[in-house]
Amino acid sequence: MNRIVGIVLMSLVVLTLFAFALLSGGCGQEQESSPAVLMAPPEKINVLLITIDTLRGDYLGISGQKAVSTPEIDRMAREGAYFSYCVAHNTVTLPSHVNILTGTDPREHGVHDNSGFRLVSSKVTLAEMLKDRGYNTAAFVGAFVLDSRTGIDQGFDHFDDYYGIKRPGNPFVTERPAEEVVTPALKWLREQDGNNPWFEWIHVYDPHWPHEVPVAYEKMYEDNLYAGEISYVDDSFKPLFDYLRSSGLLDSTLLIITSDHGESLNDHGESTHGMFCYNSTLWVPLIIRAPWQIAPGLEFDRRVSHVDLVPTILDTLGVPVPQGLHGRSLVPLYAGNRNYAEPDSYFEALSASVNRGWAPLRGVLHENWKYIDLPIPELYDMNTDFMETSNIIEGRAGTARQLRALLARMRQGEDEGLEAMREESADALRRLEALGYLTGAPQPLKDEYGPEDDPKNLIHLNNELNLAIAAAARGDIDKSMEMMNRVLAERPDMAIVYQHMASILVDADRAQEAVEILDAAIAKGIARDQLVSRLAIALVSAGDTERSAVIFEEIYNKDPESLETAHYLAISLAENGDYARAEEFFLRVINGDES
Repeated sequence: MNRIVGIVLMSLVVLTLFAFALLSGGCGQEQESSPAVLMAPPEKINVLLITIDTLRGDYLGISGQKAVSTPEIDRMAREGAYFSYCVAHNTVTLPSHVNILTGTDPREHGVHDNSGFRLVSSKVTLAEMLKDRGYNTAAFVGAFVLDSRTGIDQGFDHFDDYYGIKRPGNPFVTERPAEEVVTPALKWLREQDGNNPWFEWIHVYDPHWPHEVPVAYEKMYEDNLYAGEISYVDDSFKPLFDYLRSSGLLDSTLLIITSDHGESLNDHGESTHGMFCYNSTLWVPLIIRAPWQIAPGLEFDRRVSHVDLVPTILDTLGVPVPQGLHGRSLVPLYAGNRNYAEPDSYFEALSASVNRGWAPLRGVLHENWKYIDLPIPELYDMNTDFMETSNIIEGRAGTARQLRALLARMRQGEDEGLEAMREESADALRRLEALGYLTGAPQPLKDEYGPEDDPKNLIHLNNELNLAIAAAARGDIDKSMEMMNRVLAERPDMAIVYQHMASILVDADRAQEAVEILDAAIAKGIARDQLVSRLAIALVSAGDTERSAVIFEEIYNKDPESLETAHYLAISLAENGDYARAEEFFLRVINGDES
C-alpha cells in the first residue's frame, strides 16, 4: 500500500513538473498563474508599430522602474510578450528607424546618421512588403528627423509628417506632441472599412532632449522631466488603445511597441545620446502582443534586436521572409523553442565621426560579450557588468582579438556610403538643431584615428557644445560664443562649432561677426566645402550680396538640384540689380517646388 502511495505521489510530482515546463515555455519565459487559452487566428491580421523616441530599456513600469507611471504600455506588455533585453544598432533616430523598417542594419542600407543620408528606393521597407500584400499603409511621425525627405516614407499610402503651424518665436516647427500624433493616427484607423488589413506606424518624439513636460505633469515630475515625458506619452496612447479594445480590433492586430534608442542621462559622461553605444542608449524595450499566438505574461531575457522585427512580422502573417535580412523571426522563441541562440549583433555610432571628425565607433555583441572598436577599445561581460562600468579588455586580450576579427568579417561588403554623404540644406540643419541634434555638414574622414580622437576623451566637448546652444536659446549670445571658443581651443578642427556660431550670430543680427569667423576658419583649411555655403548665407545677412552671389553661383554649378541654393542666389542677384537672372532662378525654385 505504501509503495502504491509512493508511486502515485511521484507521478503527481512528475506531472506537476511537466505542466510547469509547458507553461513556462523554457528558459527566459515567465507565465502568469492563470494562462489564457490562445485565440483562433483572425482571418485578417492588422499590424500596429509604435516607436517611442529616446525611451530607455529601464524606463517603463514593466521594467521595474519606480520613477515613471506607464499603465497603458505595461498592460499591453502583460497581455503579450515583454522582451527585457532588446538592442538597437544605432543610437540616433533616422538610422535606427531604417533598421526597424527594413530588417537590415546600416551595413546594408547605408543610413548612418540623421543628416547627410537618405534611404534609397532600392532598399525595401516593411510598408512596401505589406502594401504588395494588399495592406492599407499609413505612418504618423512626430518630428522632422523622420521627414519624408529622408526616403523613409517608401510604401506608405499616407505619410503624415505635418508638424503644425509656425508661431511667433518659433519659425522652425519641427515636432509635435504625442497627442497631436495619436489623434490623426486614430482618425485614420476609424476610417478603415475592414475590406483590407492595415499597417500603421506611429512615432512619438516627446522623451527626446530637451526634456520638457506638459503643465499637468510638471509638479509630479519636477525632479525627473524625462520620466514625465514618458508618462505623458503613455497617457496619450490611451484613446488609441481604448478604441482598439472597444472595437474588437485589438484582438486581430499584431501590436509592437519599441524605441529607437535610449538616453544616457549622464551615464558615461554623456548627457543625451548619439556619441556612445553603451546600454544606456543601445538597450530598448520591446513588447509584442498577438493573442492568437502569444499567451499573456510571457517574458524573455534572451537578447533580441531591431532587425528581428520585420522577419517576426512577416512570419506572423505567413509571408515568406526575404533573403538578405540581418534579423530572424522571434515566433519560434515565444512558441517555446528552447534552442534559440542569441545571434551576433552589429552596432555603431558614427555621428561624432561624420559631424565632428572624431573616431568612428563600431562594435559587436557576441554571446555574453560586448566589444567596442575604438582607438581605446573596450570589452564588457554582459552577464556580470550590464551597465558597462569596468572595461576588462586588458585581462581578456584573446577574446578581444576574436571579436575584432568577427566585427571585421561582419563589415565585409558593407554599404558604408560615408564618402557619399550629402550636405543638408541650411533649413534642414536648423530644423534638426531645433530638435536638439547638433548636426553639421559632413566632416572629412581620416585614414587613421588615435586616442586623441576617441569619443571617450572628447565627450566633454560635446556636452559643452550642448550647453552653448542652450545659452544661445536663452538669449545669452556672448556666453554661448565664449563656450564655443573654449571647445575650439581644444579641438580647432570641429567644423560643426563654426557652423553653429555663425547661425547663432546671424540670428542675433551680428552677421558680420559670423562672416569673420567663417572666413578665418576657411583660411585655415578647416572644412572649406562644409563651411562655404554657411559663409554665403552670412554674407547675404551682412549685406555683401556681390560676394554671396559669386559663392552661391559656384555652389549651384556643382549642385543644380539645390532649390535652396537657387533661392539664395536669386536673392543675391536681385539685391545686386540683376533682375533678369534673379527672375530666372526664382522661377527655377517655383517650378522645382511644384514638381
